[in-house]
Amino acid sequence: MVINAGATSSDRSRRIKDFNDNVLRYSAHEGLKTFALQQIRKATYACSHLTDPSEPDALHDFRVAVRRLRTWIRVFKHYHNVDRKTIKRLGKLTDSTNRLRDLEVCRNWLDASGSEIVISPDGKQVLEILREKLNKDYEQELAAINTHMAADWEKLLVSLDKHLASGIDTDKTEDRLPNVAGKKILVICKSVDDQLALIHTIEDRGAIHKLRIYFKRLRYLLEPFRFQKPAIKEIIKSLKNIQDLLGDFRDAYVSSGLLATYQDKRINNSDNGRRDSENRANIIDNLGKHVRNMETERFERFRKLYVNGDFQQIIARIRMYGEELKSF
Repeated sequence: MVINAGATSSDRSRRIKDFNDNVLRYSAHEGLKTFALQQIRKATYACSHLTDPSEPDALHDFRVAVRRLRTWIRVFKHYHNVDRKTIKRLGKLTDSTNRLRDLEVCRNWLDASGSEIVISPDGKQVLEILREKLNKDYEQELAAINTHMAADWEKLLVSLDKHLASGIDTDKTEDRLPNVAGKKILVICKSVDDQLALIHTIEDRGAIHKLRIYFKRLRYLLEPFRFQKPAIKEIIKSLKNIQDLLGDFRDAYVSSGLLATYQDKRINNSDNGRRDSENRANIIDNLGKHVRNMETERFERFRKLYVNGDFQQIIARIRMYGEELKSF
């Protein structure tokens, strides 16, 4: 059994420490199982604390752990027996939290910046109405997710436990973890180059989003090797900064669209209600403009990094280490 394994907490901690200290010595099969165990434990804890106010990062932690797990399962597809249906269910599970996460981002931005943008008494009132609406939608979405999330995750654990623990083809048992990871890192670097070539303007949001996903996958693959070489920690930090920049870009676009959905909802059908509705729409539109300006600013920062060759330098360093891992 991969997940329970009859092991105590201290046994599992020792196993994870051994993996971190000796990751270069692991076979691809054993390395995948150990890494999967780490992410499964993190996701399980976060899933059980989604409504816990003392764990405000539970949603983020759950999404990250499941995505790390899914990335590794897909990369090491020849070293486990997890079926495509289970892998697809992992993706659907995190996708089901997208709206909740978008509401959370918009709500947090409004709490942090709304009062600085809207200063009139009428504007403050609209801001409060908007906050209440966002909070209500967030709580409803969270409640809806909680009706199925725990059960869906438990079902996935059963499938993962079964297929990660089962054997693999004998000709694959000696393949080394760093060798397989290195090869995949080089493939993703090529995908990054191809995606960068497709980005010319702020309207190329689809390509920018894909680029962020590729950077995220590179980071997930490199993270277990950060204890082996100090330079890897620097690369991971650079990837995290790029990921955050591109994430802010996407969040601004999504928040702008989310705010627009609240513009046309009238308070009532009276003349005053219509005027209030128009006033609210104007104020929300002003908030939306600030968010769109933030999106433009993030894109300009991204473009500057590209023009200055920062992306190319980071990818060159990642390629060098990918080649080094590939040689194992």
